[in-house]
Amino acid sequence: MVALQHARAPEEPFEASELDAARADVERLAHGLPAVAMAAWPDEVRRASRACALAVAAAERRRALVGERSDLDEDATAAVLDAYRAVDEARTERRAAVAESHLLLALGNAWAALALAAAAVAVQQGIEPMATPVYSAVVAAAAGPATMFAIGLTRRSFATIKVDTARAAWAAALTASGFATMGQLHARRIAVAAWRRRASEADAADAAVDVARADWHRLVGESFSPIEGPLLAFRLASLRTAQLRLLHLLLASRTEAFCHVERGEERNVPHDKTEVGSAGNDKAGRPVSVDEAPSFWLMRLGRRFSGRPG
Repeated sequence: MVALQHARAPEEPFEASELDAARADVERLAHGLPAVAMAAWPDEVRRASRACALAVAAAERRRALVGERSDLDEDATAAVLDAYRAVDEARTERRAAVAESHLLLALGNAWAALALAAAAVAVQQGIEPMATPVYSAVVAAAAGPATMFAIGLTRRSFATIKVDTARAAWAAALTASGFATMGQLHARRIAVAAWRRRASEADAADAAVDVARADWHRLVGESFSPIEGPLLAFRLASLRTAQLRLLHLLLASRTEAFCHVERGEERNVPHDKTEVGSAGNDKAGRPVSVDEAPSFWLMRLGRRFSGRPG
């Protein structure tokens, strides 16, 4: 439609050199372009090139933020953490032993109170204070709390020894790891975790670059780099313009020829009236060249605009 709207009037003389120059421009701009690149639109090429550039820039920024990995012995760190958990468990057991000793002491005191009450009742009933029942009750009142106290003290002593042993193992593991305090160890662990997070983000950015480059190569092929995107888009736009100009000139030549035939005039532009078959041959089976068949150029331009190989 664009070529028909801009077609020259039949009265204007048609120059064959313009058609040759338009063909030469199309061939020059299309030289070296693969079919997949010729089927791409300039705006798509610009967007794909910009997406690649942004992905590469983001990946470079992420990779620059990764930095060097902090040294951390994983085995020594695990040993320190295990020793710290052992100390925590020993402290919990000691607290439980202290609570249990208090409970045993309370039970011993209750037993002593009951034994003394029984001895007082026996004395009131007329039994001699130094008699065996009274004597046994008094001894039981004294032995109960003492026994409970000894049991509780033993439990507390063993729990304390366990805590001291666990703390000594923890201090030895911490020294072997190269740190003086747990705060330094946790700070190093946080630094290593942050480094791993930054490294994973950089790897994700690199994967995004690979995806963008794959989209670029799928659009224009392997012959061009994403850096050449703006120049390639300009070349494709120029090629589209040259193809439209050639289409305009071909339609104009056909229109001029039709007008001359209708008027019975002799054409000034040479034109071979050989009928062209569907396979690019005349009815006699002879191959028809491009110069002999302008309609062949129309078919080639149509295939290029539709993205099919010419």
